[in-house]
Amino acid sequence: MVLGVVAALALLAAGVVVVVTTTGTDDVAPAEGGLESPGSTDGAGADTAPAYPAFRDWLEPEQELVLGDQRYVSACQALSLDDVRELYGEPATGTLISESFLDRSFGVDEYRSDDAITNCWYRDIVKLDAEQPADGSTLGEFGLSAVLQSYRDDEQPGKVRLYRKAATADGDPELVAFVDGLAQVAKARVRYSRTYRDKELRGLPDLEEVVQPIGSEAYAFRFFVDDVIYDLVDQSGADAADLRQELDGSIARRLRTAMAAIARIRERVADPELSQSPAPTVARPSDTVGRTRILEPCAVLSRKVFRQITGLQDNQVVERVNIPLIPPGSAIEPEQGDENSCRRHHIRDKTYGDFTTSISLEIGYWGSAKKAARALRQGGFDGRRLDTDADLFLVGDDGPFGELGIVLHTALVGPYWLSIDYSTLDRSGAFSDGTSAYASDREYAAAVNRIVRSLERNVAVAERND
Repeated sequence: MVLGVVAALALLAAGVVVVVTTTGTDDVAPAEGGLESPGSTDGAGADTAPAYPAFRDWLEPEQELVLGDQRYVSACQALSLDDVRELYGEPATGTLISESFLDRSFGVDEYRSDDAITNCWYRDIVKLDAEQPADGSTLGEFGLSAVLQSYRDDEQPGKVRLYRKAATADGDPELVAFVDGLAQVAKARVRYSRTYRDKELRGLPDLEEVVQPIGSEAYAFRFFVDDVIYDLVDQSGADAADLRQELDGSIARRLRTAMAAIARIRERVADPELSQSPAPTVARPSDTVGRTRILEPCAVLSRKVFRQITGLQDNQVVERVNIPLIPPGSAIEPEQGDENSCRRHHIRDKTYGDFTTSISLEIGYWGSAKKAARALRQGGFDGRRLDTDADLFLVGDDGPFGELGIVLHTALVGPYWLSIDYSTLDRSGAFSDGTSAYASDREYAAAVNRIVRSLERNVAVAERND
């Protein structure tokens, strides 16, 4: 999360409103003609008008991705933006989509841990976590006791009582049956947490039918599709305690939404042709800010560019945050300084820990080079200037956050404002809490040059496809 902290502080210092965080292809873009087509079908498969124009799919895999010996499933395709619009309502202007994803295949036992945990987070709306085995195992091998959530089991009986009360008042037989299933699983799991005897879980439905209320949130559910564990969490901010103040009608409505979302995810994941791309790079009426082309940071900081800079192959999920959404038909103009970001990292195991090399890139968009430079000046940015291929590259170790030990590495490339973090985290040693260090000036300069050349290539590709 270094990117989120550093870049957010950097842009806040410049007076730019920003929200941050967030896992492409090897340099530049997929084959010509790869386009995003959000909204092309609804849940029943009928044709509908796309919610947004069909912009380039910068991160479309060139071949099918596998994790272990199973097909990889993208969380943001299992619950797409169009699904969210239909089930939860139109996201507010400025909503961010954060996600972690895979953009290459991993063979059995090649991934660093037994499971890859990816997610898709529509900020303040809903989050979907996906845990997919990478070691060739299947969920059925372990049984329900190994995969049912145990965190905050004490919350489940109270939540289920309120769910049941609301469903009974609503009178919808399908909703009542859904809540009955939740109650059965929650009761068995609470019993199991006291004895840890598998017999407490006897009589539960088959794995693919189980839905379990989890955690301390008001509406959070765990369920299973093939060999993937999914956690669906309503991000409205309510927790279990808030349910006591919520009206039965509201509880029933939100349970019905969760029930529909789970059914939609199961339907999507069952499609062997489901796209493995992450969320669309651009989900707004235009793919420009002024005349400045919006790019995909994980294509600019591609696997190839990461390897050229570090000499290592990124070997974990990629973290990414989208440009803020603008709803279809909105008259709101794109904000100057809007940004998106990407983080790639390589983890090398050591005897008593690991050693992580990380590069984070945030791209801010301005209507012109003059506006980008003006924003930098107005933010009071200063520091040492390094000679690179960027128009300007500042190392702000004496800047507004120098006393906090935060070093800002900021580059201007025409109308693009780049915030770059290139660092290592060393957790070696039996009792090490981990120490982090920025790359040297020389390493940063080389990294900036690679990133600038990649950005220029991506701009050329985007403009060539107009």
